[in-house]
Amino acid sequence: MRHKALVITDAQIARLVPGDVLWEEATPGLSLRLGKRRNSWYFQFSDGGKQRQQKIGAYPATSVLQVRLTVAEYKEALAAGEDPRKHRRRADMPLEAFLCTWESERTRAAHHRKRWAYTIRKHFPHLLDMPLWMIEFKHLNAVIEDLRDAGSKTPHDLIVRLRIAFKYAVDQELIVFSPAVRLKAGPPPTRERVPSLAELRVIWDASEGWLIHHRATVRLIMLLGLRRTSATLLRMQDFDKEGLKVSVRVSTSKTGAALVSPVPQALMQELARLKTHHLKNGPLIGWAGGKHLENGELAKINARLKKLFPNDPITLHDFRRALATHCTELGFEQATVDAQLNHNQSATSNVVTAAYYKSIKITQRRDMLEAYADSILRAD
Repeated sequence: MRHKALVITDAQIARLVPGDVLWEEATPGLSLRLGKRRNSWYFQFSDGGKQRQQKIGAYPATSVLQVRLTVAEYKEALAAGEDPRKHRRRADMPLEAFLCTWESERTRAAHHRKRWAYTIRKHFPHLLDMPLWMIEFKHLNAVIEDLRDAGSKTPHDLIVRLRIAFKYAVDQELIVFSPAVRLKAGPPPTRERVPSLAELRVIWDASEGWLIHHRATVRLIMLLGLRRTSATLLRMQDFDKEGLKVSVRVSTSKTGAALVSPVPQALMQELARLKTHHLKNGPLIGWAGGKHLENGELAKINARLKKLFPNDPITLHDFRRALATHCTELGFEQATVDAQLNHNQSATSNVVTAAYYKSIKITQRRDMLEAYADSILRAD
């Protein structure tokens, strides 16, 4: 139902129901639309004889006074013959719009930013419509403390991602001070789960009945020790003609270093299956539309692994730890293992050792991966 008021007040808004629209006569074009889940401010104006509208923000995150100031700026832009939608104050950018800008910027860590933005949206849905300058330490800390009280291991990683995101906002002069600076991250959570060879064999056999992109993700990470992002962003062009080697590009590497990995014979059949589902120039493991697997699909894979071992779950990253442990037990040098896992320089003792890791021949790592794959497939 359409309502009018000389001046919109909180008391008038409280009497409305979802579906109502309240217009302010003192500020032509300003309206508040009530929905079942959220209430939104809109500004309606004429552009070349056509009626346009611009969403300003959500109520009550965006106050009536702040909305009036924004509308005044829009009207100044209209009087100057400019599009007011292009003159929205940067400080009024809501968190959701900022995350979209942040994750879409073309940088080497763009694929990591998409995962980080997904995590922030997941834990702070009530802040997505709030302008950046209104987000305070107490808003972020309340969620962090709830996660800690629940015994979650998420807070450390979440705080790190919040600090990175808000530092970018400060660098771009969207805000003056980062509300995430005062958050106490503490030491990162440690995880010591090392799947046994028998457990890896159970996962290998169980994955035979999974969706092709779920099965391929698990097997590639298990036998090659790739990181999740590197595995899901592989393309068919990254493999040589015989399929005996695969190149992990610098743009998809967490450490910023390229990796050429041998491919054991146990993965040849999996690669042949993937070729039948692969689109030209598309991801090797992905959807028919040419999109790589997103965080939701990786979460489904981890859920499948959790069903296999509900009491002591195994994650995709545990496969890297398993490769390091079992290959060392098979008698291979630590340097060969670290070269295959593409560890960065900080993980090594010194620069000389780091250079030695990079010079390890692919034949040494091929022998290691073949022995590792055989030990898994022979496990009882």
